[in-house]
Amino acid sequence: MSDTSKKALEDYIIDESGDVVATLCSEDNDAEISTLRLSSKVLSLVSPVFKAMLNPAKGFKESCVKKDGTKEIRVTAFSEKSTILAMNIFHYRPENLPQNNELSSLDLYQLAKFADYYQCQRVLEPWALIWAMPIWEKRCKSSTKYISRWLWIGISFRIPQIIKECAQEVFEHMKLEGGKFTIDEKPLHDAVSAKKVEIIWNQREKHIQQFIELVEAEYLNLKNKSKDKETVSKCNITQLGTLKLVRLKIALPNNGRDKMTFKEIFSMLRKVVKSGQCCHRNQDVGLCDTALKRVLEATTQHEAATIKDTVLSAFGISDD
Repeated sequence: MSDTSKKALEDYIIDESGDVVATLCSEDNDAEISTLRLSSKVLSLVSPVFKAMLNPAKGFKESCVKKDGTKEIRVTAFSEKSTILAMNIFHYRPENLPQNNELSSLDLYQLAKFADYYQCQRVLEPWALIWAMPIWEKRCKSSTKYISRWLWIGISFRIPQIIKECAQEVFEHMKLEGGKFTIDEKPLHDAVSAKKVEIIWNQREKHIQQFIELVEAEYLNLKNKSKDKETVSKCNITQLGTLKLVRLKIALPNNGRDKMTFKEIFSMLRKVVKSGQCCHRNQDVGLCDTALKRVLEATTQHEAATIKDTVLSAFGISDD
């Protein structure tokens, strides 16, 4: 005989006079986690999604009205902790909110997912800023492990400093593999919209294209000067050989280049140019490697490129 009894869910009273009983469900909707007593008026004010769910005329399957007037809804909880946190903010219960050291970047990421799902980012934004900055400033700056997580936190809650610094790290370390943007071989979280990631990727491609155009111009200029084989200098021949190699390296088929980070691409190119300069000097042909010097300077400039302000503007977020 099977046991059909159902374990009672833990009940949290967020609003003692609340007219809504919300059942928190796992992200895949397979498990019920707990129940919350909430106010329909508050929920309707903070989120257009909740407002629609609580309107019987909308016919949401996640909600119903009992005979006593109590409204029952099912809420997708990306984590119980972040959902209860959001509800305490909505119902203005600051005494039940955690201190800065009681939250992690994962908690904030799950809060950002909840905010995006229920379209209530602006209500949570002031608190998210208070919690996020101390954690962000203490992070391990040499690691990109959680950078896509932080990028979504910054975008969701419009935190300029986090967006700028994250976007810069994504710009320097992202790749395109199998049709997906990755960092450290891991795909960027789905929550970070493709449109926003493409803004960063397009900045990367813009810098690469500018470098390609410079190399091509230098190469063609030297080639024209070296048409007369009887008068062409060894200096120009050496520089031409190096620029030809740079052209081959930078003109990798898209798939090959896409699988390299921005930093890897320009580090490789810098080594090629420096190697050409060494060969140039070893041949005792003087130091007239002006084309290589210009290309090397451009390599260094692009390698140190910053996209912070450009990306912030593209995301429509003010840095005031």
